[in-house]
Amino acid sequence: MKLRALVLSGCVSLIGCQAPLVLEQAATQSAIGVSNVSMLNVATTKIPGQVQFNITERSQVLSSSDIDSPVAAIELPTDRGALAITVTSLIDDHLFAPYVKIMRKDGSVIDDYDFNEFTYLKPRFVLGNRLEAEFNFLPPTNSLQPVILVIYTKREALNQTTDVIHPARLDAEARGNHLPEVKDIPVPHALTGTISVVVDGAASVKPANAQPTRTITPSNKAYYETEIEKAVTNNDLKKAVGLLEEAEALGIEGMRTVFNKAVNL
Repeated sequence: MKLRALVLSGCVSLIGCQAPLVLEQAATQSAIGVSNVSMLNVATTKIPGQVQFNITERSQVLSSSDIDSPVAAIELPTDRGALAITVTSLIDDHLFAPYVKIMRKDGSVIDDYDFNEFTYLKPRFVLGNRLEAEFNFLPPTNSLQPVILVIYTKREALNQTTDVIHPARLDAEARGNHLPEVKDIPVPHALTGTISVVVDGAASVKPANAQPTRTITPSNKAYYETEIEKAVTNNDLKKAVGLLEEAEALGIEGMRTVFNKAVNL
């Protein structure tokens, strides 16, 4: 599907570079919302690269079993090894509260990140208030399907706010003055906003025997168990080993036992 590009230029970081590629992934005339990730408009980027998404009332909407929201979607390369990904939601007078799923084109979830995993960052230099999450991701090595990063929000998040620093307090901090007794400003969440995604090569990923730094969802573990068993049953040991290595790199425990049992049946 074609994307409507507003600005065309590459960028590695938010500071000291050309403007990023800016996209508005509008819904098609034939369908305001779609039910499967395979039907989404999907952006691509070079590595390293940055894409900025303007999520508006015209943006595409994904309505699936666990997502009902306007979304931004970007395809991740699977031939560049581990990736360092930064997702930023820019804060204006409202905020698009971000949630992230990394999915195969068939809708199966490889990894996900909750809103509470984003960190509030104060304005600095040319950067304003923002929420940001940084993570490493090891794409599937033997996947025949594109891997899509989908950024969405949840309806319950619309009833919430995010506090940002009061300008008077920020100014006092910058000057080293006594901080005035002013409260942070609550910013409402909305179905619109601006999202930035930076993708670069990661220097390294967490070793397979390291403890996971975040909870692995049951759906992720079940997916790898099923796919490893299926690959072994189909005598596709190369694919099974690739899935095993991928699962272990993500910190999912018990997959080597699943592999060994499947091979010895």
